[in-house]
Amino acid sequence: MQRWCLPALLWLCVVSPLLAADPFAEGVRTTPWLSPADEQKAFKLPEGFAINLVAAEPDIQKPLNMQFDERGRIWLTCSVEYPYAAPNDRPGKDSIRVLEDTDGDGRFEKMTIFADGLNIPIGIYPWKGGCIAFSIPDIIHFEDTDGDGLCDKRTKLYGPFDTSRDTHGMCNAFRRGFDGWLYACHGFNNQSKVKGADGNEVTMNSGNTFRFKLDGSRIEHFTYGQVNPFGMCMDERFNIFTADCHSKPIYQLLRGGYYPSFGRPHDGLGFVPPMMDHLHGSTAICGLTTYTGENFPEKYRGLFFSGNVMTSRINCNAAEYHGSTIRAKEQPDFLSTSDPWFRPVDIHIGPDGAMYVLDFYNRIIGHYEVPLPHPGRDRTSGRIWRIAYTGNDPKTKPAKMPRDLKGLSTKELLVELENPNLQRRLTVQHYLSDVVGEKCKEEVVAFLKAAKPQSSAFVHTLWMLERFRSNDSDEALMRSRSTTELSQIHHAKIVANRPEAEFLPEAITLSFTETPPFVRRADAEAIGAHPNPDAIKILLESLGTVAKDDTHLSYTIRIALRNQLSATQSLQRLDALELTPAESAELASICLAVNSPAAATILLRQIEAGKVSGDQLAIYIQHAAKNASGDVVARMVPLAKKQFADDLPLQARMVLGIQAGLATRNEQPGEQLQTWAQELCQQLLAAAKTESLPWEAVSVEGLPPSQQPWVMQERASKDGDKESKFFSSLPRGETLTGIYRSKPFELPVKFSFWAAGHNGVSNQPATDKNKIVLRHAETKEILAESVPPRNDVAQRIEWDLQKFAGQRGYLELIDGDTRTGYAWLAVGRFSVSALNPVQQVAQQTAGCELATKFKLADLRPRLGELLAGDNTDAAVRAAAGLAFVALESQAANRAVATALGSSELAGVDRAKLLNDLSSGDEARVAEALKLSLKASPLRLQTLIADTLTSDKPGAEVLFSLVKAGQASPRLLMIPAIATRLNAMGGQPWKDRIAELTAGLPTDAEARDKLIAERKIALDKNLASGTRGAELFTKNCANCHQIAGKGALVGPQLDGIGLRGRDRILEDVLDPNRNVDVAFRTTTLQLADGRVVSGLVRREEGALLVLVDALGKEFTIPKNDIEERKQTQLSLMPANVGETVSPADFADLATYLLEQKKPQEK
Repeated sequence: MQRWCLPALLWLCVVSPLLAADPFAEGVRTTPWLSPADEQKAFKLPEGFAINLVAAEPDIQKPLNMQFDERGRIWLTCSVEYPYAAPNDRPGKDSIRVLEDTDGDGRFEKMTIFADGLNIPIGIYPWKGGCIAFSIPDIIHFEDTDGDGLCDKRTKLYGPFDTSRDTHGMCNAFRRGFDGWLYACHGFNNQSKVKGADGNEVTMNSGNTFRFKLDGSRIEHFTYGQVNPFGMCMDERFNIFTADCHSKPIYQLLRGGYYPSFGRPHDGLGFVPPMMDHLHGSTAICGLTTYTGENFPEKYRGLFFSGNVMTSRINCNAAEYHGSTIRAKEQPDFLSTSDPWFRPVDIHIGPDGAMYVLDFYNRIIGHYEVPLPHPGRDRTSGRIWRIAYTGNDPKTKPAKMPRDLKGLSTKELLVELENPNLQRRLTVQHYLSDVVGEKCKEEVVAFLKAAKPQSSAFVHTLWMLERFRSNDSDEALMRSRSTTELSQIHHAKIVANRPEAEFLPEAITLSFTETPPFVRRADAEAIGAHPNPDAIKILLESLGTVAKDDTHLSYTIRIALRNQLSATQSLQRLDALELTPAESAELASICLAVNSPAAATILLRQIEAGKVSGDQLAIYIQHAAKNASGDVVARMVPLAKKQFADDLPLQARMVLGIQAGLATRNEQPGEQLQTWAQELCQQLLAAAKTESLPWEAVSVEGLPPSQQPWVMQERASKDGDKESKFFSSLPRGETLTGIYRSKPFELPVKFSFWAAGHNGVSNQPATDKNKIVLRHAETKEILAESVPPRNDVAQRIEWDLQKFAGQRGYLELIDGDTRTGYAWLAVGRFSVSALNPVQQVAQQTAGCELATKFKLADLRPRLGELLAGDNTDAAVRAAAGLAFVALESQAANRAVATALGSSELAGVDRAKLLNDLSSGDEARVAEALKLSLKASPLRLQTLIADTLTSDKPGAEVLFSLVKAGQASPRLLMIPAIATRLNAMGGQPWKDRIAELTAGLPTDAEARDKLIAERKIALDKNLASGTRGAELFTKNCANCHQIAGKGALVGPQLDGIGLRGRDRILEDVLDPNRNVDVAFRTTTLQLADGRVVSGLVRREEGALLVLVDALGKEFTIPKNDIEERKQTQLSLMPANVGETVSPADFADLATYLLEQKKPQEK
């Protein structure tokens, strides 16, 4: 025993920081429940701040949202049902409660249950003695008509909202704007279609923000996208911000803008540029406020505060201004605690200037990370905390609750509009407008005339008169335009809210390029709200003057241009604008967000003028094909053959773009497009004879032996190219070293290439260990040399080789840096094309894709050569396999083609398999299947079985192979395969599966055993997070994102380490155990008998767009779908435990565990 104690102790010293118990990393907190008094002791705040209890259980249980009314009372929604909705056979147990501080001691000791029998109420806004709140499935006006303080009338304003897909993130964060509209977040995953009384309908699919009038008359979309916005606030300029669980902690909302969401594209303009890149170590952000007032010290004013329910903190960000663009600069957390049950779900600045924090106090906060029915969920606790400054800063006033507005005279109320607290002023403004009403109008007009334009009171009274709408409001509006920046901003926002465009041309457009950035942005919003073709030229001119870092101003101007184009169908009006070439190019880029024949024509003109190239060309053509009224193919074929005769892959992207655009209109390719595709495909697949210079890998002299780092990798370039292949030393790990050396070639006068990579951390001096060197072929003399640009995005580098032109030289790509980070190099896009990474690979892959999309059966012999060839590139083989699959109608044939398309198929005669496949003989195809399964690893066996189960005859083949012992019965237990078989064959096939798998451990038992084994292996293995990061990039980043890198097909994984070891092992090794409904796959029964599965992303015209298990999109015509059913399964492969070695898995798990914000000591 003593002989291994010391090594064991040393191992514990090494790994204990990773695996040490962190109570904030547990999905189910293991620390004990604390009383409010004990929880209060656990908080840590900056010096001078104090935190006190406002209310707690039993007066409140599981609070979700809160608001203050004009009397200083707190209205809040409480839900013991959450996160499960009450069943239809009984009323809900939830309520709206009102809290009141009757003696002014800060403790709200009086509690009234205003309304009960509710079902997960969340968003709430007090109004006219009652409130407007969401309760499944409607937004309802709860009224107290007899003045007894209890709700006695309920009126549905809007609904029903969809709650079929999720009941934890629904309509929330109701915030009343300066304009009197109520703004709200739609929440998570549900797909709602809701109308107002005027018939205007909004459609929201997860995320989204909207606004509505309080009388039920109208609801409007405000922004699109986000994943699960839960929290909202506004600032003095009427900028609106949200907190989004699962993407960014803070977004600024730009009206009509699109924000990232799971698999949903933007409209063509791109996504709204984010305010921040950091994530506070979690994606669980709830509640958001920004401080205005005099009751916090000056350094806290204007800061953003957001609740982090996973790390149990209140995060803090400072506003950094770049023109009208606000960037959030991370600050130290404002509040932390040693009690991991603290869950701040909503944050408000109260009328007294203190901060109020709604605490969902619970052992569990995750809704899919932890099973919904988990018995550990707390159903009764809930607290509200008040944070006030009690220090000795002489410039900070004590937080004190102001007077009840009820009973104050209009004159006294108007004085309150000078209060430094924005929330107090808004409450006064809306009280005057809603309750006092028109009878205060004369005093408001007189007050406004006497108010200084730079004052807050001027802005609020301006909005009040706008509500009353009279000549006085028009006069005041004109006055506001000629005064201060703040009043100019609100002038423009008032104009944007008006149904007509009064004051727009003379007051806004003429001075648009001469005003401050925030005013310009508000002006652009106003112009966007009132389309007029005459504004297009002004907007384009203004766009050219925007500072590069003012991304929100640029985006808002582009939204305004989009809105002008959407409302302008006359090409004659657009042609009369006399745009410069640069302006025409900019306008064309806006057309990608406009679905109209006019927009398509503008795009085609740009293409025909030779102004579009590269990847953008295919995008332009696809959009034009989707919207053009004429024959796009007839216009493009001669152009492509003339302008792009030497760029066959680009022509292929053009053809595919046209085909995709037509498909959204449910149109099939015509004869001319089919012929173009056929001719092009023949040329591309014949490209094997293209000259290509070989490269060789050698070691770096003086360094220890190393595995060669060089692989081909697609990388983004500064000019927008994202598909070109580079020789890269990054994917295999930055510690590896090596030289990649070309064969000699004749040197041109000018030589260019693109490079990315690093020579050390950017804020430290660069080394010379990584470089690109050109040597003379005979003397070995260095003729030219460059270092990586210290950038992940490739930059163009050019060498002047005039004095060496005609001589012969060779390139060396040298990675001599052994460090773990910022130590890689990637080079490609050489001007000497023979140097580029296997040019024929890109060409042949493009040809295979054409053969797949257009089902070019005449190319079958050449595709077969690529499938059977021993030296075929892996990417080309895979593409040829997909083409063969597309050409086959029977699942058994497609399964053999799937095997032939995989480089994992080893030790077989590929030519024989191909001959069997092409024979048309079912017996030979069955024999080919047997050989394929026998020679395949589990990953490929799964793909073969998956393909077989795409139709009934193929499924019967799989049953036969399993019964004969020629395929593993475990294939029938793979969840995706079992689900598809059950869908096709019903109970008889369920019985067959049970019979063939009898005696085997159930899938659940097998996975529990695997998780236990990997847990032990992880505990015993000195794993490497660095290697794990490489594995993540290789295996996971096509669907998941960490720190902004990767794709957003599945959940974003920032902060996943906070889930803890056990939960991460479950998520990766048993992905179907707890599947968020947003990530459940859908099974489609097609008219031709096939069954396909994938994750539904969106609809595009006549197409349904899905994602497969590799993160790649595919489309199915909606007319081909006979039955559509959502499964309980994740898109994530369930065989990670079998396909990833224990050592690699330990590295990957270690990397995932490292993704968390360190616990504060």
